[in-house]
Amino acid sequence: KLRDDSKATGSGPYKLDSYEAGKEAVFSVNGDYQGSAEILNSGMTMKFFGDEPTLKKAVEDGSVDLAYRGLDSADIASLQSSSIAGDTGIQVVEGTGAEVQHLVFNVEDPVVGNKAVRRAVAYLIDRKAFIRDVYQRTASPLYSIVPAGITGHNTAFFDRYGEGGDKAGAQAALSQAGITDKVSFTLWATPVRFGPGTVAELKAIAKQLNDSGLFDVDVKTTDADQYAKDIEAGKYAVYVRGWVPDYPDPDNFTAPFFGDGNVLGNNYVNKKITDELLPRTAAEAGRAATSTDFEDLQNAVADDVPIIPLWQGKQYVVSRDNINGLEWTLDPSTVFRFWEIQKGVPTS
Repeated sequence: KLRDDSKATGSGPYKLDSYEAGKEAVFSVNGDYQGSAEILNSGMTMKFFGDEPTLKKAVEDGSVDLAYRGLDSADIASLQSSSIAGDTGIQVVEGTGAEVQHLVFNVEDPVVGNKAVRRAVAYLIDRKAFIRDVYQRTASPLYSIVPAGITGHNTAFFDRYGEGGDKAGAQAALSQAGITDKVSFTLWATPVRFGPGTVAELKAIAKQLNDSGLFDVDVKTTDADQYAKDIEAGKYAVYVRGWVPDYPDPDNFTAPFFGDGNVLGNNYVNKKITDELLPRTAAEAGRAATSTDFEDLQNAVADDVPIIPLWQGKQYVVSRDNINGLEWTLDPSTVFRFWEIQKGVPTS
């Protein structure tokens, strides 16, 4: 029955035995669990680290068995190289992820409120370059708001603007709108909230735009709390947003961005999306049947450019080489299935 107190009823594979804020949480197997998961271990301890170097060292010296999230791209690339060399006792397991990052435009801004400016930016951004140089190829270029591996995914931005670096396309978009002077605006970021590479990424994007000779763009940062307040107040023309889905369905990559009270705060409204496509797809039980509507939605976003998709994250787990089953935990569902992990003999 419904509880009438403030307590919770748990039904998962584990139960929480103890918790120390900022340090660790200890879990054991839930003896009353009646679900379908096959639990392959006797429990786990989850440790919390305040910085990346400490976490990396803990994996390297064996004081933790595995690290999921929290390591930057340079650390992952370094550990992957060491793993390939076979002399560290460490393995790096890669899987498909559904984390995405977008560049967001305030469509009421006097500069980027002009659709031609946004389209010119879309022509110029070279995703492959900053994914190579900033993220060490630990992400994949994203050319639509619905990522690969999710129902209805297409490549609307690639189809319309190409893979980036198209100065002629950008110049034509600006010229058709009567814009002949350099376009100036600021790219805003917060250093930690959307990943440690975000600021370097935006600097790389600013350089791409400026090197075209068509833009004069700079990058500024602020802390996460101020960042959220300033976006809500409409103070930024262009800013970055990251998203980790709650569930692996195209609705979770669209409704939060374009529906009522959306999380972007960029003043973009498209009645076809909000009044037709989102309600119709939400009401469809057969998710495969929503593909056409979601493709129409993605194409509409590529046409209006209220946001530009940048990258889709890969998932990585770095662990000792005696940890097995990690390959079954990394997929676009974004659910890390701890119960499928075992400690045993080294996999090599």
